[in-house]
Order: sequence, then C-alpha cells, then structure tokens
Amino acid sequence: MPPRRPIRRKRIQSNDGSMARWCLALVCLWPLLVILFWGRSSPSNPSSNQLLSNSSSEQNVAQVHNPGFQIRKYLDRVDVMGYGPTHPRVAVVIVGNNSDDVLASVESVFRNTAMERIFLIIAVMDGLELDASMRNSLLKKLKKMDEGSVPHWHGLKSMKSADDEDDEEEEPHGKKTHVLFSSEAQGAAASRNDASEFIALLEKKHEEAGLKSPEEELIIVFLKSGAELNDKNWLKPITSALIVPTPLLHKNYFTNKEIPV
Repeated sequence: MPPRRPIRRKRIQSNDGSMARWCLALVCLWPLLVILFWGRSSPSNPSSNQLLSNSSSEQNVAQVHNPGFQIRKYLDRVDVMGYGPTHPRVAVVIVGNNSDDVLASVESVFRNTAMERIFLIIAVMDGLELDASMRNSLLKKLKKMDEGSVPHWHGLKSMKSADDEDDEEEEPHGKKTHVLFSSEAQGAAASRNDASEFIALLEKKHEEAGLKSPEEELIIVFLKSGAELNDKNWLKPITSALIVPTPLLHKNYFTNKEIPV
C-alpha cells in the first residue's frame, strides 16, 4: 500500500483579539457620540442662520466656533460640575437688623445646601449702625463659615466641617458670603432690590470670566432675618418646579417618568 499523505489542516485564525479591540474602542467612544447627538438634536443649540439674525451675531458666531465654549456647554448639559442649566445655583438674600439672626440664617443655608449649588449668600444689614469693631466681628464670623466651620457637604460626599481631623480631603471654598451695610432703614423691598442688583453684577462678572454659563438661570431666594432652613432636600422640589431638565434617554431627571417624544 502506498504511504498515506499527511493531512494538512488549515489553521483557523481567531478573531478574539480584533473583537476585543473593537469593543474597547466602542466603550471609550460612546459617551462622545451621545454628547454629539444631544448637541445636534437640542433645540437650544442655535444654528448659524439663527445666530446671524440676532443683533449680537458676531459675538454669537464667535462662541459657536469657539471649542472652549462648546465644551463648557456640553459639560453644563450633563452637570459634570454639579450645577448648570438643569441644576442652577441659588442666591440667598437675607435682610435684617440683628447680627445674630442674620448669622443663624446664613448658617442654616450652609447646613442644608450642597456647597456647589450655592452661588452666594448676601446679607443686607438694614437700619443697623455698627462701629468698625462690630462690623469686623460680623465679617470674621461669616469668613469662618466660608472656610467651612459650619457642617456642610459637597455633592455626594458626607457632611464635613473645618474642625474634622481628616480635613486633608476637604475641598477649598470660594467666597460665598457678602454683606451690604445700610445705617438708615430703607425697608425690606429696597434692601432686596439692592441685593438683586449686586447679584446681577456678580453674575455678569462670572459669565465674562467663564465661571458661569449664560444658560444657567440663578434661583434667588429671599429669607427673613432669623428664618432658618431645616431640610437638606429643600432645593430639589424648587428646582423641579422652576427648571425643565434636559431629557435623558427620554426620561425626566427628577421624576424618572417617560417623556413622550
């Protein structure tokens, strides 16, 4: 019998490696694709024709072609910073003529509001004559609150204060508190009007510096001196009542209910 020829078997090359690379690329790129899809489909993203029809067309067109502006806009949409158009910050106005009552109200805001959602707390001392030492004492107490002396929290982190031993992980605090002094009593309405003008001025400065998106509309809260917040979730129902959030996968962020397309 003639010898048998050896059977040559074809080597089947495995595609597992290439499939793994494709899966890795898909996992890395899908968030960018989702962001681009939202940007294209969002009615708030103006087209070039609409921008040219505005009175400030040159400035708007420059913003559209500015990559930094577009990146900041997308970051605000997904609330990476913890605040933005769907999670606007709050500006609290406190009017009174008693330093202790004002300090108690300010402290309650810090205790019951996430730090990233506080734009500022402005106290108007209406009709209270304070000498230099009393003013400095009030400002020092407010500065300590700014530095974290009052128990507070950031985002999903637990309550903290400057007195905690593990303060190495404590995030730095910007200046949140401001005081307007008026030796003559002008009333709550006039005092709140002065505070609102100050808020508008500071808001404009933040937008010019790129620290605030123009699409973020601040929530202004007026507190009577001595009034205190006692619920850490007080801002959530207010936000859901005033702000229409961006749909995420056709669901309302606050109620988690389906949104008709």
